[in-house]
Amino acid sequence: MIALIAGGAVVLVIALIIGFTVVGGGSGDNAKAGDTVQAYLEALSEGDAEKALSYGNQQPANTDFLTDDVLKKQIAKWPISDIRILDEDPSLESIGMGNVHVAVKFGDQVSDANIRMKKGEDGWKLESAVIKLDQAPSVSEDSPEQTLTFFGKPASEGTRYVFPGYLDVGSENPYMDVTAEPLLLDQLTSYSSYIRPTFKLNDEGRDAVMMAVTDAFANCERSNQLNPPDCPTKLNAYDAVDGTVRWGRANLSGVEIGNLSGYQMKVMVTGQAKIPVSYQTRDNETQSGEATAYLVNDADISEEPPVLNFR
Repeated sequence: MIALIAGGAVVLVIALIIGFTVVGGGSGDNAKAGDTVQAYLEALSEGDAEKALSYGNQQPANTDFLTDDVLKKQIAKWPISDIRILDEDPSLESIGMGNVHVAVKFGDQVSDANIRMKKGEDGWKLESAVIKLDQAPSVSEDSPEQTLTFFGKPASEGTRYVFPGYLDVGSENPYMDVTAEPLLLDQLTSYSSYIRPTFKLNDEGRDAVMMAVTDAFANCERSNQLNPPDCPTKLNAYDAVDGTVRWGRANLSGVEIGNLSGYQMKVMVTGQAKIPVSYQTRDNETQSGEATAYLVNDADISEEPPVLNFR
């Protein structure tokens, strides 16, 4: 009897272990949709891109920006913390759908969103574990958006996929700085989103445009003609003898560099430049004075250095 009791005890223990293994095995088979969302956000916070992707119902067409390397750059800038599952809506569970209300901090920004879920044979999955980005249809060929980069890599063409959180946006053009609204949990859908970056002329670009203006007026100094080649102005003096003009260095303190166009990689150059000038008259006299050049030009910053277009 003792042996039988001992044997029975052994059998009982083994049965309990096997039962525990079955219940806790597989990919988690999360009983609740919120468990999947929790696990997904924890995978993101750990920098595990492959694991985070495994919680999505569909896999993205490319993973250019969905690597561990990129994800770790994201969480280094905006660490993920304070994950809170606030509510679950089970009303559509019978047809394999659900919603999870979650709040989480990306850096110091709180993302509060309802995430759509789908339930299949392997449990609950996010409808999408990544944000799908397409270029806005109105973007022209010479738009600043054609230079867009994510994490230093070209991102202006095709469909791009990113994880929610910090997004390092930039430009292949050194003359522009770029900012964009953060992409957080509310963008996790199966539909495409559009990133609408803001491009601004930076200090390097402003200096480069001013240097182009300076170089243009230097062309005047190198000439003795009334209408110097590649010079933004000309001398309108009816009695001047062409070939006798001496152009001095232009005072450009009245020249202003405008803001970047939202649709083209061009900036306006406006204002006045004052230039000391002397010339020989037809009466063989020397006249001197100051010429004023009125500028309404644009500078094409898609070129390095920028190119001034004279009007």
